[in-house]
Amino acid sequence: MKATVAAFVAFVSLVGCGLDHTVLRAKSSDWQTKADAEIPAGRTVEDVKTWGAKNGVSFHHVDQKRWLYAIVGRVPESGFGKYVCSDWEIILKVSLTASGTTANNKISTVGRCV
Repeated sequence: MKATVAAFVAFVSLVGCGLDHTVLRAKSSDWQTKADAEIPAGRTVEDVKTWGAKNGVSFHHVDQKRWLYAIVGRVPESGFGKYVCSDWEIILKVSLTASGTTANNKISTVGRCV
């Protein structure tokens, strides 16, 4: 029994995450390009929220950090890997200046894993 468990753990460690990261990278890149083109520096928070509404995205405003963030997409997990993940989220963070206008955008990803 211990040998079976050890073999399973070794297999899972070698497999890594089952997601085809090509899809995740492509979708993340597409969102970064879109955000850079459509939310340039100098836009207001209301401009960003209006853009979000047009694109089916709901932004959350974190005043203390001076940024807005939203989950702009999800990529489903495609296999069993190192972690048991249901999907990967693509997150858009819009940094704000002290005056409350946009400074820059950044896309990141995070797995929703056990």
